[in-house]
Amino acid sequence: MGIDVSLNEIATASNNQVCLLGNLPPRDVLATGTAEEIERETKKMIREFDHPNRLIASCGGGMPPGVTSDSISSFINAVYSIRK
Repeated sequence: MGIDVSLNEIATASNNQVCLLGNLPPRDVLATGTAEEIERETKKMIREFDHPNRLIASCGGGMPPGVTSDSISSFINAVYSIRK
């Protein structure tokens, strides 16, 4: 899957039988977004998925070049804050 397909579409296509990995846009959000944008989009990704307990939050397609440690921290903090 890629970022052009929603997590809910993939879950439906798999009959909700798999755990999904993804799906934050790697280049447009994680590599170039501000800390606030990364946090907002990460939380949105998790909240919009109908089965958040079947999600391993990650960026879709792998880690792009140039992602800073601060950006990764923003992503991790957003995941942690919504999963409390």
